[in-house]
Amino acid sequence: MKIKTKQQARFTIGSYKPYKPQNLQMDNTSDVLARIDNVFTPSQPISVRELFAGRSKEIEKSMEAIVEKGGHLIIYGDRGVGKTSLANILRAIISTGMENNEINIYCTYKVCNSYESFEGLWEKTLNELKTSQKIENQKIGFPIENEETNEQRIEVGLGTILKNRTSGKIEISDICDFLKEINENFIFIFDEFDRLTSKEVKEKFSYMLKMLSDTNNKITIILVGIAQDIHEIIENHESVERCLKQVHIPRMPDKELKELIEKGETLAGIKFNDEIKNKIINFSEGFPQYIHLLCKYAANEATKRNSETIEEKDLKASVEKSIENIQETIKNKYRVAVKVIGNNKTNKFKPVLFACAFAKTDEYGYFTSKDVQHPLKIVGHEMTIKQYGYHLSQLCKEEKGEILEKLDTSSQYSYKFKNPLVKAYIKIKAYQEGIEEEI
Repeated sequence: MKIKTKQQARFTIGSYKPYKPQNLQMDNTSDVLARIDNVFTPSQPISVRELFAGRSKEIEKSMEAIVEKGGHLIIYGDRGVGKTSLANILRAIISTGMENNEINIYCTYKVCNSYESFEGLWEKTLNELKTSQKIENQKIGFPIENEETNEQRIEVGLGTILKNRTSGKIEISDICDFLKEINENFIFIFDEFDRLTSKEVKEKFSYMLKMLSDTNNKITIILVGIAQDIHEIIENHESVERCLKQVHIPRMPDKELKELIEKGETLAGIKFNDEIKNKIINFSEGFPQYIHLLCKYAANEATKRNSETIEEKDLKASVEKSIENIQETIKNKYRVAVKVIGNNKTNKFKPVLFACAFAKTDEYGYFTSKDVQHPLKIVGHEMTIKQYGYHLSQLCKEEKGEILEKLDTSSQYSYKFKNPLVKAYIKIKAYQEGIEEEI
């Protein structure tokens, strides 16, 4: 069976050539803006290697799992840390290997939805892989003429072939036997796996992972999802951990965030001074999407005024634009948290929230009431621990959007932002109001 699959798109600079230092007036402004738009992409994951920065350890660990016989891979971490981008880069690396090596590795990619069944997921995934079949009795679809035999043939997805074989009911053993019969190297990526709400679907995946690990070392399944640990995705199937390699994607360290900005500088033909870089890195809280967002609009502002260098006024304009374009769910969390209820003049949720965003944290992101005291003074509000302790407690409640979560230790309460993307937004919002400069 000869299989065809869509290859990962190769990165070419295309209409925007590799940048060489020159006067911007010699370059068409629209071309510069096009380069910026291709390099800084806050609304979509990175899919080409030349634009990808950092994550060398995670890539190395992932590739080790992929080449290991009988091994499968799970990529997990907070929302917004770049899990899908990493999966895309793995696809690019794999497809490059298809061109350079004699061994073919066919790779598919499927985004999961909460309503999908196990059978439906696999049918759609396998249909990304095509083969040609001879048309018998009647013409179906768009026939392909074989010049050597003058036969009429049509491209058919493997999922359709498998479904026809099983009379529409696809079992785990059917998929495993089918793939073993084909006898090719396959990598199946299932992104947003955590969105699957059916316990039955997750259980079937777990059983299949174990079955494939025991019977077919040419198959690798990669699961990508939001979680703090893999049990949130696989649930209680400890037996599958033996064949499931884990790659946790943490928030990006400052060094890698700086690398991301500098790679963008080179490809887009712009320059951020160190002070602006450090501010953007600080605002981002380790989330690459905020780096892309702030850099894109700052670079656009500089380009429009015919400058290659991003200045403070460009960053300020970028913050205004970025706030408009940040997800509405995040902005709504902030609005609910700072909303004044009634005529309560003691309501100081906004300054307390700003202070929380700038409070020093431990390695797990937690801060104590005492950690809030210094940044609260800087934002101009003298309050006792008892006074703002009330606000901290309220910010953990549903009516305030549960923006914080509380950890009760033996000595004191600790707090952290439930969604760290909200913390990054608050830092950007504070800068907009002139607070960050003072801190």
